[in-house]
Amino acid sequence: MKLPKIIFMTIILASFVFAKVNINTATKDELMMLPGIGENKAEAIIEYRKNNKFEKIDDIKNVKGIGEKRFEKIKSDLSVSGKTDTSNLKSAKKSDKKDSNSSKLKKDDKNSKSQAEKSKKDSDKTKKSTKKSKKDSNSTKKSKS
Repeated sequence: MKLPKIIFMTIILASFVFAKVNINTATKDELMMLPGIGENKAEAIIEYRKNNKFEKIDDIKNVKGIGEKRFEKIKSDLSVSGKTDTSNLKSAKKSDKKDSNSSKLKKDDKNSKSQAEKSKKDSDKTKKSTKKSKKDSNSTKKSKS
């Protein structure tokens, strides 16, 4: 009698530890918390489920724009039953690390561009002052003659 209770409690606790997005009931915002699922794909999932119930998580690959690669990245956070809980998504955490690295790269790239622009401006100023110096020098020579 105790064994079924233990198994039941283990299953219940496991469902709280691992957050899941129920692709049959999740809102657009909840779907968009999955990496690689933006507004258009979230809307496509919602549109698909109007006429089809997701029987298994693999069915999400029937939605246009979601292939094997995308599925592999998000499958650990998908479910077809139960409540949606986005508080502890595994795939989103992996994606956040990538996003923070890519934003750092973008920031570094912006810094490089601004330094290059500054160098170009400095170079242009130097060229202008050199031309002005030559003009002044030529006009001084003409006035001496």
